[in-house]
Amino acid sequence: MKLVNEQSYYNDRRDRLADILTEYMTDGSVSAHDIHRDIMAELSGWVTMSSPFMEKAQLVKKLMKVGAK
Repeated sequence: MKLVNEQSYYNDRRDRLADILTEYMTDGSVSAHDIHRDIMAELSGWVTMSSPFMEKAQLVKKLMKVGAK
């Protein structure tokens, strides 16, 4: 039962991410740079608040920068 709940949560989380990306991608007034800026700003918020997830946020930012090249 636990695996089913984990899979369901994973699917729900991916659906929420897809909804957010769809909103950004289909908004004609939003550029690719705007999307990247907003994602990086959110990650920076996690880094600056020194949360237990700071290292994960730093790694995601690093990976996003590598992909941006």
